[in-house]
Amino acid sequence: MALLATTFVFAQSLANIARLDLGIDIDSVAMFSVPQLGLPSDVQFTVRIADALKAIPGVSSVTSSMFPLLSLNENITTVTIKDSGADVLQAHSNVVSPGFFETFGVHFLAGRDFNDQDLTRPAAIVTQRFAEHFGLAPELILGRAIDPGTGSGPEIIGVVSDVRSGKITGEIQPQLFLPTRFSSTFYVSGALPATALVDAVRGAINRVDPNMPTERVQMMKQQFQENIATERALTGASAGFAVLATTLAALGLFGVLAHSVAQRSREIGLRYALGAPPARIRGMVMRQVMSIAGVGVVIGGTAAVLLGPGVETVLFGVKAENPLALAAAAVTLVAVTLGAAYVPIRRASRVDPMTVLRYE
Repeated sequence: MALLATTFVFAQSLANIARLDLGIDIDSVAMFSVPQLGLPSDVQFTVRIADALKAIPGVSSVTSSMFPLLSLNENITTVTIKDSGADVLQAHSNVVSPGFFETFGVHFLAGRDFNDQDLTRPAAIVTQRFAEHFGLAPELILGRAIDPGTGSGPEIIGVVSDVRSGKITGEIQPQLFLPTRFSSTFYVSGALPATALVDAVRGAINRVDPNMPTERVQMMKQQFQENIATERALTGASAGFAVLATTLAALGLFGVLAHSVAQRSREIGLRYALGAPPARIRGMVMRQVMSIAGVGVVIGGTAAVLLGPGVETVLFGVKAENPLALAAAAVTLVAVTLGAAYVPIRRASRVDPMTVLRYE
């Protein structure tokens, strides 16, 4: 009962994560990284890669970033807005190429996207939560200069809706984006099926440089799954233990009930001989079955509630002592108990009273 309840809570948490709004559209986007890129001399090489990717039939956009989206590798920058009077902000920063927000379907609340002119002058795009920290509406923060604490910083040219870039289940953080021509992690969006898009990207990379070391070419959906690997592993482990425990419980209940019916076969036969209907005999065994299930539900449910604080930290959008999970676990346990009792109950209803009386 405790393991079943925990499994249902983990499953509900995982379902909540799957329904989470990331602020970015990752359904048709492939990605890969080239770890060695990042030096000024690599600019032309990244442009060649981007051109090869754009030439793939069915590809609608190609962009890049310095830090991969939905990974735990993030860059924290301490910044403030000049003359804002607000405290400094620990913002998550990334360097992206023009077209980044269009590729991921990120909505602009004010201002505009990066263009080629922004590559030669200080410019930045921030998220809504970034603007809210300084008490400014998206329209009012445009044109403000960011002070990184080391002198004059970039001017804010756009404000976008909040996006999740690091740990998916963490709090949405204020973010700051700076422009570059192309960086080390590429994103390719297209109308191709996932497998075809990944194969086409690999082919384009090989045409540019067959020896170019790249980290896995994969769909962003796979990156999403890796981001929640801990939650998926806990759910899988809990489900495995719950299935094993429930199976063992069912076998144990079957053995106990079968042994009980065998021991009471003479009593049951005498009851039949004295006129007891089969339904009354089945009800007698059923009451024993349900008493076992009831004790299991009460004790196991209490154990599940007591164990709740231990798993609370890895849950998302659901409490450990979730009534729905407890109810589902109880129903499952009762159903398994009834299934295990089916054969002993039938065996009890088929006891031959003449055989028992002849034995007596």
